[in-house]
Amino acid sequence: MLTRRSTPSVLGAMALVSALALVACSSDDPTGTGGGNGGGNGSFNANVTGGVTASFSGVAAQGEGPVEAGQQGWILALGDFTTIANNSIVVELLGTRPPNGTYQLIDVVAAGDLLPGEWAGFLFLGDGTTISYFGSSVSGTVTITSSSADRVEGTYDFQVSDGGNPAVVATVTGSFSAVGGVVNLPGARAGQPM
Repeated sequence: MLTRRSTPSVLGAMALVSALALVACSSDDPTGTGGGNGGGNGSFNANVTGGVTASFSGVAAQGEGPVEAGQQGWILALGDFTTIANNSIVVELLGTRPPNGTYQLIDVVAAGDLLPGEWAGFLFLGDGTTISYFGSSVSGTVTITSSSADRVEGTYDFQVSDGGNPAVVATVTGSFSAVGGVVNLPGARAGQPM
């Protein structure tokens, strides 16, 4: 029987963002700038409303990597991951790359870590040096409209909470076209220097 651990996966997500390296390279795409097969650079746009507000866009990538206590899963990484303190969104699935469909995100604050087949979303807002807001999904959806190893496209509409008392809740909406890649977390979960 699977049971939830009491430690939320938000710490894992923070480690993920601090060490995320995405690789997707090829020169066979005449429309892109050299991303993976059928690649080019992925892109996304995001609007955040509610207790915090922001609008940002950037590079989008997707692929397999460790998402929960070292278990392999699928990760959608939206943003600039050169530092943990940039505006970014991470969506995790404890499972393999999803087919087309609409998927519910769990309430990470209430549930804790992911179980197989579950989805979670995380929002990081910052100025490049300092994180001003970190929120974990409490509800919402991710809709996949196109899914292949080279590219996954879709939209998202979910609510996040910082878990405070009182909680600062925000709604995160947008769309993405994420290139396929390899997600590498060098030492992030082992607590080693990155």
